[in-house]
Amino acid sequence: MNCKYCSEPLEDGVTLCPACGKDNAEAIESTEEVAPEEGMEETVSQTEAAETPEATAPEVEEPSQEAQEEEAPAPEESEEDETGDPEEPSEEEAPEESEQKPARKSKKRIVLMVTAVVALLALTLGLAASVYYGVNGSWLPKENNAQYKDNYTVQADQLKAAAGKTVASIGEQKLTNGLLNIYYWTQVYDFLSSDYGGYLVDYTQPLEYQVTGDGTTYQQYFLDVALDTWHRYQALALRAEAEGVELDPALQTALEELPQNLEEQAASYGFAGVQELLDAYLFPGCSLDDYLAYMRLSYRAYHYLNTLYEDLAPTYEEVDAYFTENAETYASQGITKELGNVVDVRHILIMPQGGTTDDTGSRTYSDEEWEACRQEAQALYDQWLAGDATEEAFAQLAVEHSADSSAASGGLITDITEGRTVPAFNDWCFDPAREYGDHGLVRSEYGYHIMFFVGGQEIWYRYAESDLVTQSVNKVVEDAIAAFPMKVKYRDMVLSYVNLAGE
Repeated sequence: MNCKYCSEPLEDGVTLCPACGKDNAEAIESTEEVAPEEGMEETVSQTEAAETPEATAPEVEEPSQEAQEEEAPAPEESEEDETGDPEEPSEEEAPEESEQKPARKSKKRIVLMVTAVVALLALTLGLAASVYYGVNGSWLPKENNAQYKDNYTVQADQLKAAAGKTVASIGEQKLTNGLLNIYYWTQVYDFLSSDYGGYLVDYTQPLEYQVTGDGTTYQQYFLDVALDTWHRYQALALRAEAEGVELDPALQTALEELPQNLEEQAASYGFAGVQELLDAYLFPGCSLDDYLAYMRLSYRAYHYLNTLYEDLAPTYEEVDAYFTENAETYASQGITKELGNVVDVRHILIMPQGGTTDDTGSRTYSDEEWEACRQEAQALYDQWLAGDATEEAFAQLAVEHSADSSAASGGLITDITEGRTVPAFNDWCFDPAREYGDHGLVRSEYGYHIMFFVGGQEIWYRYAESDLVTQSVNKVVEDAIAAFPMKVKYRDMVLSYVNLAGE
């Protein structure tokens, strides 16, 4: 057969001309639609999934109910081989033409006209072959990665119908469309609330129509981030289960109280109920069961990760060796062993009351006002000493009484370098004899500080220890992800539409 537009010869079964790029589909009388085979590709990371094309006929989003009623039943799925890849369909397997052929040819024309937008139709086998036919004449099905679809967005009722469908799995653990949407929109909202989110994303346009630097859409990008996040959480939870790590009792209590807390939050914000709250803050149709499942997995992964950080305590020799090995990198960052110390302290600031302001805006206090301030600070200090005098008790008093901005964190100030604070505060912190648990009362130009020394280290050691621990934890996470590979199926994924502008 030759191309009817430029007369170039065409391979058997090929309708897209490699010379002029035009489609000859209408010249073929026996075009028939074949539904893609089911199957999942096993992947460790979403970027790696692209390296192994899926042996299925490519497909855009599932047809609407009306379209499905017009279509003939899809052929039965083929059995998967041991690797999880379905058998490759051949053109000889295409069924004979049905009485609904004119309607299908019309749908095919629509797909050709709107290739850059979502089409809730299935591609015919003939069109799929023409689009993905390689120069060597071999079958090249669309790869199982986020670019499988140009647009994953569906209406709320369509998402509700597909919410329970499994789109990824790790062993017996399943990720459904309902859960996927929670991970997806959580990642989107976190990004948009960041300092740079608003500079990269146009709030007036849907994410599926905005392109990132690598050519994918932001919808495809956040979809993969969501999948990677679920993969990481699930792998950590499975590792925790294998090691017998129980969930922290405080987190378990928080999970048990979550439904009631959601009801109270819904009422306080004026929503009719929890469902209305979830619709507004996540996406329309988000189910409470899916949200609770999301929170349970998040807490399990979070707790296990925390235990890793707490259990890792490298020796001084290990940290020193790590710093020496990376000395050149640290030096490029201005970090050397001669840089000095860094300290962490808690403090409770009691400021004097009254005072007078001069023409320059400076405020001064009388001796009596300063004495009243000292007595107030001393009374609070004595109260702490009369109790169990622990760091925890000190932090609680800071939350309740400190006038400093650090009050919310229990008065904690970390990574203080010498010369950063006012002289009196600095001199107390950097006393060479200072040890954990030391406390005292210090007056500065701001008021009286009740002090509690948390700890101090050499700056180079602080950086190297933190980096070494982080590297070790990351290795555990990477090993967990590798030990629990994820299978994904992008063709069944759907995402809810959410207006970023909030209108």
